Amino acid sequence: MYTPLSGENWGEGIYVEGKPEPGPNADNGSGWSRVSSGFFETIGSPLVRGRRFTEQDTAHSRHVAVINDALARKFFNNEDPVGKHFGKGAMRYAGDYEIVGVAKDARYADFDFTQPVGAFFFLPQSQSTEYAEPDAASTELRRTTCTISWVHMQPGARLPDAQVRRALGSVDPGLPIRRIQSLEEQVASNFSQQRLIARLTSCSASLR
Repeated sequence: MYTPLSGENWGEGIYVEGKPEPGPNADNGSGWSRVSSGFFETIGSPLVRGRRFTEQDTAHSRHVAVINDALARKFFNNEDPVGKHFGKGAMRYAGDYEIVGVAKDARYADFDFTQPVGAFFFLPQSQSTEYAEPDAASTELRRTTCTISWVHMQPGARLPDAQVRRALGSVDPGLPIRRIQSLEEQVASNFSQQRLIARLTSCSASLR
């Protein structure tokens, strides 16, 4: 649904099967995104335990999730979270997703850079939850559409935009392409203010 430091951020309260329902003042929030199989390999995000999503994670197979290390620490303490279940939205959905993997922490939100990486989980693009509540069902439907495509290139390689467009068009000729940007450029765009401050500080020091 979105990529690291893209300016997008979906948050959700999560509920863990077998644990008490969080109180009104409890912090049970987590960021999340839907991704397709191959995402972790393409982006270079390593897993610390368990497995990634595969083509076998379909709409009709058991619902699964990959969580990050921060979510494992926040909700499971020293327990191994692989094989445990959680859900989002309400306690009645606490058994929806079985945790099959734990990914190394990576920053997705483009704020609170001074704070540690927060809890985050990933769901397969091929799976969705059937909510009884109309508003929740409508939101879930909107969030099953992935709008970002990743292109994995060798280190140092540079492809013309036209070539990338042809490659994506060969997969789906009707695919609208709004923008092509490298992950390096996307990440760097979040730190323009910090770079400006660093340059000004450097200039100030050189004038003394």
